[in-house]
Amino acid sequence: MKKSTFSFRQIKCTLSVLFVSLFLSSYSINIISNNNINKSSTITKENKWKLYTEKNGVQIFYCTQELNDEHNGLHQEYILLKIVNTSTEKLKIEWDAELWYNDKCLTCNSKSGEYHYSLTLSSGDSKQGNCTTDSERGLKIFSKFLNYKDKSQLSKFDLVNITVSAF
Repeated sequence: MKKSTFSFRQIKCTLSVLFVSLFLSSYSINIISNNNINKSSTITKENKWKLYTEKNGVQIFYCTQELNDEHNGLHQEYILLKIVNTSTEKLKIEWDAELWYNDKCLTCNSKSGEYHYSLTLSSGDSKQGNCTTDSERGLKIFSKFLNYKDKSQLSKFDLVNITVSAF
């Protein structure tokens, strides 16, 4: 009798360990597959870069790009910025973003500093935004959801208070 009780406990313990192992394995596989799916999201090629402004050896370009992530149901359009240092010096560039959604400016005169951006570029260098989460802050502007027509949409953007200084 004692022997069968011991076997039952042993089986119960083994099943518990097996269950926990299966749970952790499936969780790990899910995380790995989600990372792969996110990395393979369809990103349409950016439209042709258009010159937004040029100031003191710096050119700022913009274009639109779509992100279609079927796995997560994300279908979005972004405005991407590309900033190019055409000077022979290392430069610090600063600006504020004024963003209008449905013809109403949501960031104008913001005192929080949330929409103030800066970056440093060596001579001849450039940085540009992309649709991924690792895009440099300030170089990607959300425009609209492509699969929802009733959500706010970017109607205008302005980069204001642009300053360029030697670093």
